[in-house]
Amino acid sequence: MVQDIIRVIEQISKEKGINKQVLIDAVEDAFVSAAKKTHKYGDNLTAHLNEDIGQIELFQVKKVVPIV
Repeated sequence: MVQDIIRVIEQISKEKGINKQVLIDAVEDAFVSAAKKTHKYGDNLTAHLNEDIGQIELFQVKKVVPIV
């Protein structure tokens, strides 16, 4: 599925003249939005479309403190 997304991003970029990174950012933002709605995650979510390995990685950033 991710390889298809990468292929579609490249095709849209060429056909419409839209910067490839703009399209990748839009896909990453869509995954973050979907994760927040589906799984009720808090804020501090980030997504990364890794073109090298063909995966979309979703991260939740947390702050570790010594005392609660």
